[in-house]
Amino acid sequence: MPFPTVYSPRYHPNSEMHFIDLNTIYHKEEWGLTAQFETLWHKTLGSSLQSAIRNNPNATQSVEMIAEIVRNCLSSVSHPNLEKHFYDTKNKKLAVSSRIRGNKMLDKSVKRLNEAIVLYNESLSDSQANSEERSLAYANRSIVCLQLHRYEECLANIRLARESNYPARLAEKLSQREAVAKKALAKAMKQDAKRMEEDPKEELRLSHPGHEHMPHVANCLQLQQNEQYGRYVVTTRRLKVGDVVMLDTPFVKTLQENCRYVRCDFCHAERPFTLIPCEGCTWVMYCSQECLSKAFDQYHRYECGVMRDAYSICGRFPATALRATATAISIFDGDLVALQNHLDALDESRVNGFTMDWRMATPKDVYSTMHVLTTNQE
Repeated sequence: MPFPTVYSPRYHPNSEMHFIDLNTIYHKEEWGLTAQFETLWHKTLGSSLQSAIRNNPNATQSVEMIAEIVRNCLSSVSHPNLEKHFYDTKNKKLAVSSRIRGNKMLDKSVKRLNEAIVLYNESLSDSQANSEERSLAYANRSIVCLQLHRYEECLANIRLARESNYPARLAEKLSQREAVAKKALAKAMKQDAKRMEEDPKEELRLSHPGHEHMPHVANCLQLQQNEQYGRYVVTTRRLKVGDVVMLDTPFVKTLQENCRYVRCDFCHAERPFTLIPCEGCTWVMYCSQECLSKAFDQYHRYECGVMRDAYSICGRFPATALRATATAISIFDGDLVALQNHLDALDESRVNGFTMDWRMATPKDVYSTMHVLTTNQE
């Protein structure tokens, strides 16, 4: 059944009606079901929601207006696989499409290797585990690594390609590339060892001694409070530009969307040449199995199926709030009653990140210091 033409006002005094023909989207099959609805959102519904919230002082009414648009749109669409639109699933067509585009970037006449890597990573995210599509994306990524003289990463991708059932008909090419990379790596390691001796890497350290109970914060920092400013931090020592006074770890963190195929979603290290995908969604990639496992245990098991929609519909900051909620649930081992009981019993006036002994702090203690921070509710 063909899709109808759907329109959506942007709720701005000077705006015009914005039309989008769903038939046009539907027949571009290479986009896949997820991409179709992302396009619908970005071109119509998303802009309406943003404009409504920005321009209408009555937030509740704004949300209701947009919700009505969504309901009208979805009720007019009939398709046997409609429910699949709302799940972030692997897509062979998208995986192949991204890999082909990556190959074009790899062409000698183009030679845009960094873009090729991003497209191969996108292909990996959309491909099924142990599929030919995934093995080819790893193999093609190894070509880029070799051309960039990243021999260790080249060998890592060759290993990943083989583990992903790389087709036997192409095995000889992979073996030849492996031999070249191993020979080049042996030569490069001698040069790198000498360079590391000449230029040792320094770790970031506090410029002043840390608090006894808070070793990651310089002891010159103190928390104060008054009616005019609320809570604020002061220093008891004159600081110089460039002084390091705190080495803190965020309670939760998310990547900007344009970094998804470049950095690890857990540790945020820039590892575009060796990222591996989550098997449950197409939204996140990790630099190692260790980071993948830690992310799954700490938050991703709760957000996996909805993170793409959270970003597409709400943007980065609501998606970060979603991850914070998922992290809190994980801290209480998925026991929502235990989480609620903890918050009900929490005396917020006694929670102070500057007086707590961080050397003995539990994950629940750390969560409490985050929970009592000021909100934007008012």
